[in-house]
Amino acid sequence: MDNLVAIQAIRLYIDQKADLSSTVSKLAEPIERAYTAGDVDSPNCAEIQLWSLWNSILEVAKNTPYINASAHVKLVDLMGALKTREDPPTPVVAPNDWLWNGGKLWTNLVIFGPSVRECWNLAPSDGESALDLGMPVEAWTNLNAFAARLTYAGVMSFLLYAIWGARPVLEEEGVSPAELDRLVPGAAMWFLYLGRPIYTSDEEYGNPGRGGALWKGKKGFCKERWYLWKDRLDIISQNTDVSGNTRDMAKQALETMNKVEKETTQ
Repeated sequence: MDNLVAIQAIRLYIDQKADLSSTVSKLAEPIERAYTAGDVDSPNCAEIQLWSLWNSILEVAKNTPYINASAHVKLVDLMGALKTREDPPTPVVAPNDWLWNGGKLWTNLVIFGPSVRECWNLAPSDGESALDLGMPVEAWTNLNAFAARLTYAGVMSFLLYAIWGARPVLEEEGVSPAELDRLVPGAAMWFLYLGRPIYTSDEEYGNPGRGGALWKGKKGFCKERWYLWKDRLDIISQNTDVSGNTRDMAKQALETMNKVEKETTQ
């Protein structure tokens, strides 16, 4: 399915002009036909259509303000409905291709994880390079909010991304005000929408969970790292060299973290 057609279908659903069931069917059925046919080479093969579907959903998420909670919840519901959809039959002779390994097209949300990672690699940058492909701050913030909501809902876990979002702005020294303005709003989304799971997690990731210059401890989640993040957010919330939005995002994240601590210890 063409990206524009998929995006239009998703927007109609978000705007309550189409129901969840019909939207899922419209998005999923062309992929299922290609999957069951074992199509690997045509322009409409299953893999290309999957990339297109996930990129369409992520495009809508990036362009939907995170404060529009109902729209983001509907996107999460859409992903949840796709995940619980019955997996299509595999071909009688399945292609020797990883896409067909296990036969769990929807159950495993095949390719969605890599799609999010590719999107994540387009974080806002300073724009100095002619080849800069970084997304706008608003889109980055919305993407982080969506990934955090998906994690909280149990659709797919991107918990590690909370560390990746926090590390460059909350664990490094001498971060410029411009970089704080670009990345703090996105980092804040993880605490706003996934605060309790972050606070209670003791997950360790090895090198992917490593810290920045200010954190040489556990390569994962722990209370001490949480408290470092709080301290840094407190400093940012009072930094007059950053934008008012950045200070406000840091303050909101800090307030949410304090609330999580209080509710968890009660």
